[in-house]
Amino acid sequence: MTWEYLETHDSADLARLGAAGWELVAVVQEGERSKYVFKRPVADLKHRFTQEQVEAFFAGRGHAGPERASALLNPHVASLLRRLGHTDWLIIPDKGFPIPPGVETVDLSLSADIPTVPQVIAAIEAAFPFDRLICAEELKRAAPRRFEEYQRIAGDRPVETFPHVVFKEIAARARGCLRSADSTPFGNVILVCG
Repeated sequence: MTWEYLETHDSADLARLGAAGWELVAVVQEGERSKYVFKRPVADLKHRFTQEQVEAFFAGRGHAGPERASALLNPHVASLLRRLGHTDWLIIPDKGFPIPPGVETVDLSLSADIPTVPQVIAAIEAAFPFDRLICAEELKRAAPRRFEEYQRIAGDRPVETFPHVVFKEIAARARGCLRSADSTPFGNVILVCG
């Protein structure tokens, strides 16, 4: 288990930090001041995302969006999206991404770059309100305009990046996949359902 630590000199923080899951592990006297040292386990990705979504919702930034029923014409896409729930992951990969075994996939690719990942996101967003977008760190260097486009698409929702090797590993946690025909290097995304 991995731990994260926090230090404060303000005793007024004690109750708030305790309620947020921090455990007081030490009180260190520094002259006339006391330093309070806290620790808590570092949550895995799915639990961390869930906690951030809860905090965002109660802070008024929730992205509940419209009803999930939508005008999607592809019945396979509509069915897949309706079966995904809160905190489930959806991969929207490019044409060459190795889709993990066991992940339900709807192949949307028609020809080179039809459709692209941003086009797929635009088509499904009303039926699949997402709370965060995950992409590969390498995208920033390989296709900076696409990375900027993903930031615009996400708006005030977090955009998280991981090395492509890690991205491929965590993609195995996805419950669904909509394969695009995108040819942008490292243009794959994972959307976390709100």
